[in-house]
Amino acid sequence: MNSPLAATEAARSPVVGFALGALVGGVLGVLFAPSSGEKTRRRLSDAAGKLGRDTREGFEDTRDRVAGAAEEIGADVKSAIEAGRDAFRQDGSTHEGRPVSRVAQLLSPTPRTP
Repeated sequence: MNSPLAATEAARSPVVGFALGALVGGVLGVLFAPSSGEKTRRRLSDAAGKLGRDTREGFEDTRDRVAGAAEEIGADVKSAIEAGRDAFRQDGSTHEGRPVSRVAQLLSPTPRTP
């Protein structure tokens, strides 16, 4: 199972690469642009807006993936805890005459005496 951190790093890598590529492309575009200053500023503004939208969408997607992974892990942990409780409850009731473990006593809904 992939960890949420690995999912975050894998999703972040293309976003960072895209942002750096857009920055380098923007700088080169300004240096070699034959357009007027006003047109260049408008194009840069449009490009910055697109970069902002793309970055925001990338982070939202990553956040959603991490939240989904956390929910799955939480459900697995809850299931494992419940299975452990059930096992301890059964352990205390199936071995009559044997002292009940302290953990089984703590997890039992009704107090038992050994």
